[in-house]
Amino acid sequence: EQINFTGNLSDGVLAGDLIWDEETIPVVFNQLESVDVSRLEKYVGVYRFDSGDIVSVLLCPSYDAGGLQFFPPGLMYTDFTSGDSRGLYPLDDSTFGIGSARVLAYPLENNRIQFVLNDSGQVTELQSFDVNDPTKIESASRVNYSVEEVKFTSGDGEIMSGLLTSPATTELHPAFMMMHGSEPGVKDGFGQQILAHYMIGQGIALLTYDKRGVGDSGGTYRESADESNINLIASDAVAGTEY
Repeated sequence: EQINFTGNLSDGVLAGDLIWDEETIPVVFNQLESVDVSRLEKYVGVYRFDSGDIVSVLLCPSYDAGGLQFFPPGLMYTDFTSGDSRGLYPLDDSTFGIGSARVLAYPLENNRIQFVLNDSGQVTELQSFDVNDPTKIESASRVNYSVEEVKFTSGDGEIMSGLLTSPATTELHPAFMMMHGSEPGVKDGFGQQILAHYMIGQGIALLTYDKRGVGDSGGTYRESADESNINLIASDAVAGTEY
């Protein structure tokens, strides 16, 4: 099968002819909602359903290689039970359709996500419902946690910059130090954020940090596996663990 589209975009409306094999069908694509990232930041968080299932909502980074987009624009919805990560596509200010895959919007899943805000405009929960039966609603309360910028000193005196994401509780809880791979890793990358959300869902604090010589951390970044460099990188990790 071969599908071609010829048309033009005018005032946010894309209209033209869809040619499917030898059949020509006039089509009009209407933009439902534009993506305003500043308006989406308030939805970022960790949410727990009554069943105990945990989901994460994060702003997607802008990342592509060779013209291939690795993330959708806007929000990413990750279900830690199934492992699914899907793009969220705005249908109105607080209601989102769930994409069929991480970067694919079409066809949207039957489920919709709606964020519930209090009188102060703060998000208190999200609700999941089926468009075929909107009366069946599953609610997930927002999990409270804190994110604190911290500094710690490595063995050679260099100052490392980190983020400590902690459960909002006065009780003692376990903590985890996230190591980097062989890349100039940062404290607030997408991978660091989603792991922090997973840990928060389990009641665990997470320390992430800018690798030596990267971001706000001191020292010199070197892409080398020699003994001297590995010892320095190891000392950074030890210092973070001790902190």
